[in-house]
Amino acid sequence: MVLTSLAAMELTIPDLVSRTRLTIHIIGSTEHELLRLRLTEGFLHLLTNLRALIVGYIGPDLPAASTRPGELENSQCCLECASAGRKRQIFFRRELYHQCRNSGMSPEYSPDLIVAYHSGHADSESGAWAPTLGHILDLDTPTLFTTYNEREARDEEAVLTCMGARFLQTYGENRWRGMVPKLENFGAREYIAQQEQLHKRFMGPG
Repeated sequence: MVLTSLAAMELTIPDLVSRTRLTIHIIGSTEHELLRLRLTEGFLHLLTNLRALIVGYIGPDLPAASTRPGELENSQCCLECASAGRKRQIFFRRELYHQCRNSGMSPEYSPDLIVAYHSGHADSESGAWAPTLGHILDLDTPTLFTTYNEREARDEEAVLTCMGARFLQTYGENRWRGMVPKLENFGAREYIAQQEQLHKRFMGPG
């Protein structure tokens, strides 16, 4: 999560290592992102000049209630970061990203990077993501999309290309991806087949 986002910022923010403040918007956020909220302190550890990190979690499926417009919550840092005067702040918006335009979070907390982890926007019904994607393109802010597999990546790139997006890097294998496969149980037969394939790959035939 942190290393993937950091790699994207290295491509898009020339003065990244000298930055003292960064703002990241994680769109389509769910409970999954909130369970990993503490991991974002890694940005403070890896970017030693950074003194203030703001992370916004935005998505209609957030279990957390929205913070009031313009309000930030302090998030605990380790003793080393706290003693160095570094701070990490967060906000929550339980709504679609394009609906945040009137939330008071922009331009004061405008993002240096927008991140959509495994959004599946190309598979969404009735173009549900279209307004948000259009808003992102209007912002002209560097945006990182991750997917579960190559097919999703190819489809999402095709959607964005049709909308006029410019790519600093096209889809490819994420060198910082998780090493533990995530299985999706589409059905008993498919699940068993996945288990057998993984067993052969990591344990050998047997």
